[in-house]
Amino acid sequence: MLDIPSNLEFTYAPEFKKHITALCDNSGSIALDLQHVERASLACIQIILAAKKAADKDNKTMLIQPSESLMSIIKDLGLETEFKLERT
Repeated sequence: MLDIPSNLEFTYAPEFKKHITALCDNSGSIALDLQHVERASLACIQIILAAKKAADKDNKTMLIQPSESLMSIIKDLGLETEFKLERT
């Protein structure tokens, strides 16, 4: 299981990309529990979006469960339609 920090800062992006890529490569269905994320850099948002688009292209299911803070960041960036987010 991927241990995602509450602050997805820029310095975490390379490690985050490596983990997300491995998760996507080894799973038919991907779930990202991001409900505890309070802050996120644009680099990490781009990694999540790229993984979502790759999963869609490969006909894999990717469920992203964002926190309110992360949803707000994504909306501020104008990317809410790109993510098709779900809340639980």
